[in-house]
Amino acid sequence: MSIKDEYSFIFKIILIGPSGVGKSEILEKYIDNNFRGEREATVGVEFRTKTIQKDKDIIKLNIWDTAGKERYRSITSAYYKGAKGCLVVYDITNKSSFDNVDEFINIFKKEINNSYSIILIGNKSDAEKERKVSKEEGKEKAKKYNIDFFETSALNGDCIKEAFDKLFNDLITKNKEINRKEEEKRKKEEEERRKEEEERKKEEEERKKEEEERKKEEEEEEEEEENILEKQENEIINEEIGKIKCSLKKHKEVEANIYCQECRIYMCNKCEKNHSELFENHHQYNIDKNKNFKNIFTGYCKEKNHFGKLIYFCKNHNQLCCSSCISKIKGLGNGKHKDCEVCFIKKIKKEKKEKLKENIKILEEISKNIKESIEQLKKEFEIIRESKEKLKIQIQNVFTKIKNFFNNREDELFLEVDKIYDELFFKEDLIKESEKLPTKIEISLEKGKIDEKEWDDKKKLKFLINDCICIENEIKDINILNETINKINSEKNFEIKFSPGEEETNKISEELEKFGEIIYNKNK
Repeated sequence: MSIKDEYSFIFKIILIGPSGVGKSEILEKYIDNNFRGEREATVGVEFRTKTIQKDKDIIKLNIWDTAGKERYRSITSAYYKGAKGCLVVYDITNKSSFDNVDEFINIFKKEINNSYSIILIGNKSDAEKERKVSKEEGKEKAKKYNIDFFETSALNGDCIKEAFDKLFNDLITKNKEINRKEEEKRKKEEEERRKEEEERKKEEEERKKEEEERKKEEEEEEEEEENILEKQENEIINEEIGKIKCSLKKHKEVEANIYCQECRIYMCNKCEKNHSELFENHHQYNIDKNKNFKNIFTGYCKEKNHFGKLIYFCKNHNQLCCSSCISKIKGLGNGKHKDCEVCFIKKIKKEKKEKLKENIKILEEISKNIKESIEQLKKEFEIIRESKEKLKIQIQNVFTKIKNFFNNREDELFLEVDKIYDELFFKEDLIKESEKLPTKIEISLEKGKIDEKEWDDKKKLKFLINDCICIENEIKDINILNETINKINSEKNFEIKFSPGEEETNKISEELEKFGEIIYNKNK
């Protein structure tokens, strides 16, 4: 069971505000019910956790106490990412700290763009005689930002628990509302899919009714297609020797500039003008510019200066090709596949059908586990990220005691930590890419099943073969992702720590230049 499975909710909460207002004392009172009085100002950030039982829910609070001094702003703001709740603290005996509240709230809102809760806290309510900020001023400030307000005392514990309770109760409410909306969205999508499936079945029934009529016309269309193919191949051969001419007999000596896919004719500029007025939606290719139609499968070759129909299959490249691509058979010797093993696409019909059946089974099996694998990947990245943050804090605390000597070395070690984690666990955009795969698999699986049913449709053969190739490439991408996930899972048992420890820090003063190293143990 992973860490997240043990808790109903895990919230990251941060305490922010000017230096000296009592953020660390509030946290210590809340966690340990202890008050130590005056203490050194926080350097960077400090991290504590607290587990709470509320009804049937177990809530884990990861609380980050940030430094308030200006010099640490660049460090502490980096820890805002992922925060769901925020306590903004000021000192009621220090008017300047109250005036700076706006700056801290705005910085937090700028860094966090998702759902969050903020509570404004006026600390040191026990020091009524030294009060410089009235309770009414605090309430007005909270009202300005539409947030809750408490006055607390880290000395006697007044309202500290209430403030934290209010914060995580708000977060629970918001999270449950988000979950409710997501569930409603999921149900709505399922209903839409059900309706789409019903529509698809209706269309399938209509398609079957029309199929008999279509089959009657198929033989005539196939014969016509073969005649056109022969004519097209002759035109391609003519193009290798010279320029293609207009298909209109009156303009047979005029050079053609445009090719129409639907009409399968070449046109000069004059013919193209009349043709465009008659057929606005026809697909026309500019012959001179060799326009790239790479992302559109038309049934025609898209290689430069190739205008032939895709009637061959290259076994070496797993690709459909035209006669110009294998121009060795014409004795010209300049085709892309001139040295490959090539056959007519009809000869690989049976082979590709069997391959399609195998790929459908592979996609069905992958679709069962891919979402679970992605969720597991997210969880592992969360654990890794938390380990990384804790390691950085450990390094920072050690360097605090001798900060005047270790600033440069501290930066070097941070970079080393980032490098190790990046090299071991790759970039986090892997999750974004992997989240697209379930949809791709679902589409490919559905398309594969449809193609299998329509496999004997000779008219669609080239399109079915192209779909097979797309599915094969999709599976390659999925296998690469699975290899990456397995590699990350195999690296789970690791230990990365910083040396030397805190107790040895005071003994080191002469070896400052090469102080510290990152130690990585793969098997913990």
